[in-house]
Order: sequence, then C-alpha cells, then structure tokens
Amino acid sequence: MSATRRIALYWSPGRSLAGALEAMARLEPDARICAVVPQDYAPNDAERRLAYEIIQSDRTRYSMREPWALLRWIARLRRERFDELAVLFDSPRLMLLAASAHPRAIGYLRPNGTLGRLPASMPRALATLIGHRLMGHCAYAILWVLVRVCRASDNNPARPLSSRHDDR
Repeated sequence: MSATRRIALYWSPGRSLAGALEAMARLEPDARICAVVPQDYAPNDAERRLAYEIIQSDRTRYSMREPWALLRWIARLRRERFDELAVLFDSPRLMLLAASAHPRAIGYLRPNGTLGRLPASMPRALATLIGHRLMGHCAYAILWVLVRVCRASDNNPARPLSSRHDDR
C-alpha cells in the first residue's frame, strides 16, 4: 500500500529542500515524494534525484491580498490528490494551506527528521488556530494583570547603580 502513496513536500524558505527530501525518504522509503516549490526556485541535481516529481507554483508567494491567485493554487493542489502533504513548519498559514488542499493526512517535518501530525480538515485546522490564538491572548492578559496588580516588595531600598554619585 505504501508503494503507491504520493506525498507532497511543500518547501518553505529557511530549510534545505535536499535535507527535507532525504528525511521524508527515510520516513517513507517506498512513497513517491513530490517537491512543491515556488516559481523562482531552481532545484539542484541532488534535489531532482531525490524527488519523484517537482511541482512549481506560478507565483513566489501567495497572500489574501490576491485571493483569486490563492484559490487557483489551492485548486491545483486539490487536483493533484496527494495522500499526504507535509510542510516544513507548523505555522498557521501553512496549516490552513495544507488543510485546504484536502490530502488524506497533513504533517510537518520537524528539524530532527520526524513527522508531526496536523489537523487534516479545514474546520479542525481553523479550530486549532483559533484555540492557539485564544491561549496566546489569555496568557498575555494574565501577564498584563499580574504586572499591573502585583506590586514589587519594598524590602530592598533602591540602591544606586554605581558607587559614584554625580550632582551635575
């Protein structure tokens, strides 16, 4: 069953594509690994040898400022029908992009070469992202309250920063 698996490795700047392809090949030795790279990325010979297929996007970067281009890219990823889509970082933007491509499984390749799992459906990905954001806001609010409400003790009188006092 693993011999027919088709796995996409969505490359992002900040990590070597060859290293990521090698790590995926160690994890899934019989799978066909497709490297998904931006438009202006020129794969070297080692990357071409490691990847079963290299898919280049029609843009260097996608954003919500140009929604039609983003929707075309998502539609292309859906047409590819990957069994698994792996991203290199577990960022919110990559998580949503991977979930919108509708693969069977989504993962992110950790720096140590293991594969972490991400939510594979769009509602679960959105719920995870909203949950992380709420946790971050709650942590910030708790720290803000602690800083504003709790006073430092006055047991230690203020000491000068240096032994020399200037009265200029």
